[in-house]
Amino acid sequence: MRRRSVFGVIFGWALVMVGFVGAIPTLGVSGILALWGVFLMVPKHRCKDCGWKRRAV
Repeated sequence: MRRRSVFGVIFGWALVMVGFVGAIPTLGVSGILALWGVFLMVPKHRCKDCGWKRRAV
């Protein structure tokens, strides 16, 4: 039977938590920028009569 060091388990758990907590804001920013980029790629259409702009979906 193998034993794990208590310090190793605590330090490993702390690294995992810091990694997840650190990834949450960057994933949020990345997702927002990705969605913004997708909407920027969608072509715009303009009504010749009234000048109203609309993105085609």
